[in-house]
Amino acid sequence: MSLTRSALLFVAACAIFYVVAVLVVPSYTPLIEPDSEAYIAFSPFRPAYYPAFLALCRTLGFDLIAVTWVQLGLFALALSYLLIALLRSGVPKVWLAVMVAAMAGNILFSSFHRSILSESIYFSLSVMAVALWIDYFRTARLSYLAGAGLLLGLVLGIRLAGLGLLPMHVLAVWVRRPKSVPLWMALVIALLPPLIGVAGERALYYAVHRSGSISQAQYLLFAKAAMLIRPEMTFTGPHATALNELGRQLLDVYGPVQAAVAGAPSLPVRVQLSAIYEGLAQYSIISDEIERAAARAGISSASLRVELAKQVISQNVRGYIVLTLINEIGQWSIAAQNFPSVAHTLSDYADANATVSVGGRVPAVLLHPKASLAGLIVYPSFLAVGVLTLLLAFGFLLFVVRPSLARTPAGFYLLIATFLSAMCQGYTLFISLVNEWTPRFLMAVFPHLEVIGICLVLSFLHWRRLMRRPMPMKSTL
Repeated sequence: MSLTRSALLFVAACAIFYVVAVLVVPSYTPLIEPDSEAYIAFSPFRPAYYPAFLALCRTLGFDLIAVTWVQLGLFALALSYLLIALLRSGVPKVWLAVMVAAMAGNILFSSFHRSILSESIYFSLSVMAVALWIDYFRTARLSYLAGAGLLLGLVLGIRLAGLGLLPMHVLAVWVRRPKSVPLWMALVIALLPPLIGVAGERALYYAVHRSGSISQAQYLLFAKAAMLIRPEMTFTGPHATALNELGRQLLDVYGPVQAAVAGAPSLPVRVQLSAIYEGLAQYSIISDEIERAAARAGISSASLRVELAKQVISQNVRGYIVLTLINEIGQWSIAAQNFPSVAHTLSDYADANATVSVGGRVPAVLLHPKASLAGLIVYPSFLAVGVLTLLLAFGFLLFVVRPSLARTPAGFYLLIATFLSAMCQGYTLFISLVNEWTPRFLMAVFPHLEVIGICLVLSFLHWRRLMRRPMPMKSTL
C-alpha cells in the first residue's frame, strides 16, 4: 500500500518535530552515565554492537555529543517507518501526532538519545521491528518477518534482554501463516535472521577481544543469592568448604538486609528496597572474600560466584519466584519513589530502622526521595498499564487458538495490541528473572505501549461500528 505525498510529508513533519523537541527540551539523562565508560572502552563485559557503533562514530571524527545527534537521527528514521506502517494500517494521522508528541514529552524516554548508553540504538531497532511485525500481520509477507527477525538479532547483540521477545517472533508465524510456503519453512525464515544477527555480534566480539565473552551473569546471579540465602542452607560439591564459608559471610551481611525487605511497611516500599539491595549486591558485597576463596580453591571467582548462586537458588526456589514477582511489579513502578505515600513511608522506615541503609552503603537520596506531582500521576498510570498489558497478553492466546479472529479490522487491531502486550510482558519478565528492576529498562517498550493504546481504541471503534449496523431483515415468505 503506497502512501500519498501528503502522508509522507506528515511523517517527515512528525520526525522533524521529534528531533527538535528532544534537542530543545533539557535532557533528563546526563551525557555520561556510570555505564558509559564500559561502552566507550569496548569493555569485554558488554556486547559488541554498541561499542562498535561508538568506535565507528569516533573513527569518522564525531565527538560524544555528535554521537548523540547520530543516535537521534537514527531514531527519527525508525520512527518514520513506524508511522508509515501505522498509516498503511489505517491509523488516523491525528492519533499518530499525539503519539509522537507523547514520545517526545516523556523525557525519561527521549533523553536517552542524548546519552552515551545503548538505549537509543536499542529503541531504534525495536521500533523498526515493531513496524515490520505490523506490516507482516497486515500482509503475511515473509520479507517483513525476516526483516523483523534480523533486527531482533541486532537487538540481542545490544542487550540480552531481547531474548524475551523471541518467543513472540516465532508465534507471529503461527498466528499469521503465510500462504506461499509451508509452516516449517516460514519458521526457518523467522529464526534464521535472528541467528545471523547474534552470530554477527559474536564474530565482532571475538575479533576485538580474541576470546569468548565475559558474562555479567556471575554478578547478577550472585545478587540473587544475596537476596535468597538462608541460615539453614548447606553447600555441596568439590568446593563445598569455600561455598559454606562464603555463604556464612554473605548471610552476615545480607541477613539483616533481607529482614529489612521483609519488614517493609508496604509492598511499594518493599519493591523499592528490593531493587536497591539487589543492585548493591552485584559488585560490592564480599568481593575480596570471594577472590581469596577462589584463589585458595584454584578456580575463577566467576565460577565460585555462579556455583554459590546456583545452589542458593535451587534451595530456595519459592523465594526466587517471589523475588521475580517483586521485580516484575517494580518494572511498572515508574516514579513510585516520588509518589507521596511511598516517599514518606520509605523515608520514615529508613529513619526508624538503621539496617535499611546497610551501614551507609545505600545513598541517603535513595532512602529519602522527594514526593512530587509527577510521581502522583506517573506511578499509578504505569501500574495501570502494566495490569492492562498483562491481561492483554493472556488475550493473545485467543489468536493463537483461533488465528481467524484477526481477519476483521477490529480483530486486526486487537491482535496487534495483544501481541505487543505479550511482548512487553515477556521482556519485563525475562529481566525480572535475571536482574533487578529499573525504570531505564521499561522505557525500551514505551513506543510499544503507545501503539497498544492506539490499537485498542481503534479495535473498540470498529467493533462498535459493527454492532451499530442494522441487521438484515429476514424474509417471512
